[in-house]
Amino acid sequence: MSKAPVAAPSTLESTLGAGLLLSAIGGFLDGYTYIGHGMVFANAHSGNVLFAALAANMNGYLTTVSISFATALQWSAFANIEGWTYTSIAATGNMRQLADALFTLTIGATPTATATPRARAFATICTGFAIGAVIGALATRAMGNAAALLPAVCLLGMLMMIDVTARFPS
Repeated sequence: MSKAPVAAPSTLESTLGAGLLLSAIGGFLDGYTYIGHGMVFANAHSGNVLFAALAANMNGYLTTVSISFATALQWSAFANIEGWTYTSIAATGNMRQLADALFTLTIGATPTATATPRARAFATICTGFAIGAVIGALATRAMGNAAALLPAVCLLGMLMMIDVTARFPS
C-alpha cells in the first residue's frame, strides 16, 4: 500500500463515507459467519476452503464460501478511499496504514501534508470494520441467518446510489 494518494477519479464509491460503510459490511460479515456459521471468517476464505473440504456438514461452509465470493467482488470493485488504496473486507492492512500515518505525524522526521488526512481516513475505516463486526455478531445472535439481509440491503442501496450518481452527475 502506498503512502501517497493514488490517482483516482472522485466518485461516490471512493469517498470516506462509502469506505466506512463498506468496511462496516466487511466486519459485519466476519461477525455473522463467525457467530452463525462455524466460527470461520468469510473475508479471509483460504482457511474456510480447507474447513469445507474436511467437513461432513457442508451447509455452513457453503454459506461462508458464498459470502467469501461476494466479498472478493467487493474487494476488487472498491479498492481506494479518498485516493489511498485500502481493503474494505479486512482490517490488517488498514491498521498498518493507520500506524504508519500516526508514526509520521508523531515521530516522523518530516511529517507530510498527507499524513493527517491519511490517519483520519484509516482510523475511520478501521473503526467502521470493528463496529460492523460487533453489529454483525449481535445481529446474528438476535436474528440468525436473517441478519445477512442487513449488509445485503446496505450494499444494494450503495450500488443504487452509485448508479444514480453515474447517470446524473452533478
